[in-house]
This record gives sequence, structure tokens and C-alpha cells, in this order.
Amino acid sequence: MILKIFASNRGNKCNILFFIVLLAMCYSCAKKEASPQPITDMASPCLGETDNTQPEGLPDGNLSEETESHDFDKRHESVWANNNPIDQYYLPRIYDAWVETERKELEMIYRRVWIDEFDNIMYWMLAKCVYQEDIDVLLAYEKSVQDLADSTWLMCHLDWYDWYNIPKEDRTVGNGTHGAICFIQGEIYRNAGMELIGGKREYEFLDKDYSSINVG
Repeated sequence: MILKIFASNRGNKCNILFFIVLLAMCYSCAKKEASPQPITDMASPCLGETDNTQPEGLPDGNLSEETESHDFDKRHESVWANNNPIDQYYLPRIYDAWVETERKELEMIYRRVWIDEFDNIMYWMLAKCVYQEDIDVLLAYEKSVQDLADSTWLMCHLDWYDWYNIPKEDRTVGNGTHGAICFIQGEIYRNAGMELIGGKREYEFLDKDYSSINVG
């Protein structure tokens, strides 16, 4: 039909102009239908509605104070935690003790038990030595561990309470600090001792009833 109009009115400039405009409109409509539509919704009609739920097992950013504390405690676990009876007994009890006084007591006992076990490990190794130079090395190692544990007491206070610019007489600590540092000192003795014996089956841990040990 368009061609008939064009053929019968060749001399008419208006008809020629009309034909050009009409052709352009047809081209524009065809191009619009062929072009892809912008994606405004991430949901696919084949997959259903978008699932915005948090994947299972990942933190949601709203952890409770107890959960955060528990996770912090878990970071203290060593590669030796499942390879010795002391950690197997005390760590779960320390982690689950939400009452501060109970936790502090357990942490103090934990340090005491590991000091005794470290002394026993050193005695066990010294008994195997033949040469004095080896004995001297072990004694120096023992002293270095003791010095590290002692210095940790002050260093933790300096760091945790930012004591660097505070005179000694003005320094104060929180109620849970003592137990927390005792626990760290226990870890020092544990790591130093367990690194020596590793998985040696010939070493025997002290035969103790951990449930009967008190702070005093």
C-alpha cells in the first residue's frame, strides 16, 4: 500500500516526505521490539523469587555477647588441646563458666596444674641427659619459660589497660584480669612443655584427680 501511494504521487513532495517519515517509524518500532529489555529484578521466572536469607553456618553480624566471648575463647585452643588430659578436662569447663568467680578459679588452677606438669616434663628430660652441656641447655630453657610467664603478667596489663603513661600507684585492674592472665601463663607452660614431648608415648602425665584440685 505504501508503494502504491508513492508510485501514484511521485511528483508530490508531501507524499514523499510522508513515506520517509512512515518508513522511519516502522524501523524504529522494529528495533525497539528486537532490543533486550533492561533487568529490573534479579529474580528469575524460572527460579522463583530471589532468596535473601543468610546461608546456613555464616554469622549474621548480630552475634550475642556470649557467642562472641565463646568464639574468642576458642581461639586460645592449641594444636595440643586434644592431645593432653589437662586441656581435655579444663578447657571445656573454662569456656562454659559464665560466672566470673568460677571462671577465675578454673583459670588459676589451670596455670598451677600446667606449672606442675612442665616441671615434671623437665625432670623427665633431664633424667635422660648424659652430658652436662645438654643439662645446661635444658635448665636455660626452663628459666626462659619462667621468665616469659612472669613478664607476661606486666605486659598484659600494659596492653589491656594502656598503662604506658599511668604511674604505678594509679593503675587499677578489672575483676577478671587476674584469671585471664593466669590462663595465658598456663598456656605458656603448656606450649613450652608440649613442644618438647610432642606425641611421645613414653612420657606419662602426672596422675592427678583434676576434679579435686582447688586454688589454695
